[in-house]
Amino acid sequence: MKKLFLILAASAALFCSCGKKKNAEIVNGWYSDFDEALKVAQQENKSVVLFVYAYYDTMPGFVASAQNLILNSDKFTKAISDRYVCVGMNMSPDVLEAALDKENGYFADEKVAKRAKIADRYKVSNELPVMLIVSKDGYYITDVTFNCDSYVYEGYVAAVGLKDEDVKFFNDKIEKISKSEGAEAVHAIDEVYDSTPEMLKPLLGPLCEKAVELDKGDETGLLTKFVIANANAKAYNYLLERNVADAISVYENAAGTENIDADGKEYLYSACAKLLIDTRSSDTDSILMYYTKASEAGGQNKKILEAEVENIKKFMAQGN
Repeated sequence: MKKLFLILAASAALFCSCGKKKNAEIVNGWYSDFDEALKVAQQENKSVVLFVYAYYDTMPGFVASAQNLILNSDKFTKAISDRYVCVGMNMSPDVLEAALDKENGYFADEKVAKRAKIADRYKVSNELPVMLIVSKDGYYITDVTFNCDSYVYEGYVAAVGLKDEDVKFFNDKIEKISKSEGAEAVHAIDEVYDSTPEMLKPLLGPLCEKAVELDKGDETGLLTKFVIANANAKAYNYLLERNVADAISVYENAAGTENIDADGKEYLYSACAKLLIDTRSSDTDSILMYYTKASEAGGQNKKILEAEVENIKKFMAQGN
């Protein structure tokens, strides 16, 4: 089951108003559409509890019971509805298999494909169930310990409650960013960025882009950091759609940003070359061009890159 979940989630990663919508699927207080839940959270100024679950033949009974306890009744969702919007995503193997176009290797069912992409975006473990909390803007806040060891829904309500302080602390930071300007806002963004797990930093793309816009003169000394972070976030989204060309363009354009340092330019041009190499591109001329630009940036890896450029030239000469 674990292996199946990973394979199917990976295949999905490669495929690709005001008020509550009347056609939104809500069962026992659980939304099935993540984007719709975010819209409601923004409207009601709440955070989102994302619950990713599955049912399968060899599932321990106590796990299935725990999931049933909060999914088959509205008691859990009602108990936390004053501050959270709940969304549940069913990632059961039979659901994924039924939606998979085995011939082409992607999900034919758009809803299932969307769920798998969201699970990938939030780096959801294949050890289901998983419960986490995200902000109304979709930023990761924290995981909720869901050990399936409570026989009453209040146990899981309490588990969420233990994270209330973390959620408030995070949301207060986001509020501070929205009310701040210039360097103060950039430093506030930096606090959020540094406190976010590395794998989930691409979710902060909008904040990174804001930091770049607010600090074009590099008053804070953080411009290069956020130009790179913003490029990584945008490139990540393009790569989820197998759009390598636009991902490379993101890095190349970012390398031309005024006031970033030599190491930043080096990183960004190198990223262009590495994407071509990682995707087995035969465009050696472009690989050489990007590594040349990276070496000419004068960063700390200048000598290493110069050697790489010479190796590529030798390889090209042999090919001729």
